[in-house]
Amino acid sequence: MKSPLCGKTFVLDISHNIRFKEKSLLIKYLREQNANISHILTASTDYVLVKDDVDTYKTRRAKQLGITLLNVEYIYECQRNLDKIVNPDPYVITSAEDKEHFKSGLIPAESKKKSEYHVYLQISVER
Repeated sequence: MKSPLCGKTFVLDISHNIRFKEKSLLIKYLREQNANISHILTASTDYVLVKDDVDTYKTRRAKQLGITLLNVEYIYECQRNLDKIVNPDPYVITSAEDKEHFKSGLIPAESKKKSEYHVYLQISVER
């Protein structure tokens, strides 16, 4: 079975929150799964891995680019469950602002192109 990490590009934003050996093992596992590890955040990045601190330059920039922030626990869960595909959705990090928008029915839709405006979609459920 092909790994769900295969071919994905990860930027790690965990240097202060994780020990060197643990980080080395994490990088080794990602490479074994044929994932790409980048030190530079670009629009082609698939995920930014974080541990605790989600208010850094990289995480703010990732949000601007529409890149998903994933808790590093997702990778550990993939390691524990080699025989099945782990759904990344429960490990997606959202900010308090995102949660507030979701509660109010507003979903910010951001473009990766700088020349376009931000759009908010209003969703209402009729019964």
